[in-house]
Amino acid sequence: SEQRSIQEILDKIRIATFKYGIRISDFFKDYDKLRSGIITEGQFESALSLSIQKQAFLNMNDIKKLTEYYRRPDGRIYYKEFVDSMENAFNIPELEKKPLTQISRPRHGLLSKPLNTNLTPDEEDHVSRILDTITEKVHKRRLVLFSFF
Repeated sequence: SEQRSIQEILDKIRIATFKYGIRISDFFKDYDKLRSGIITEGQFESALSLSIQKQAFLNMNDIKKLTEYYRRPDGRIYYKEFVDSMENAFNIPELEKKPLTQISRPRHGLLSKPLNTNLTPDEEDHVSRILDTITEKVHKRRLVLFSFF
């Protein structure tokens, strides 16, 4: 299987979290009774598997790579950093306090919610291309699809 970089894995999780409205923090908090922000390696892998593995199309290598990335020197995982980066994926926390901050927007359509959550990424791309073709034909023929009033 292909080897993905940490950034690619995190991007897939961010997009899936947004698209499917998954509150990823809830899965991790169940394992962290004292709310310390730290859980064991097994708990981290389990929370990742339960929360986002299917939607983000993650394999076990991806999960192991994330576990290594967030591991502390004592062997436990600092999940709070991971959750914060997922929850603030497409926004900047406390933006009202930083009015001059430059923001970047994701590609058009990247975060659009899917119509059917059972589609694979290839099928989603195919449907997207079909919709683009229809849109183009509607514009070319100047069809009015909405009533004026």
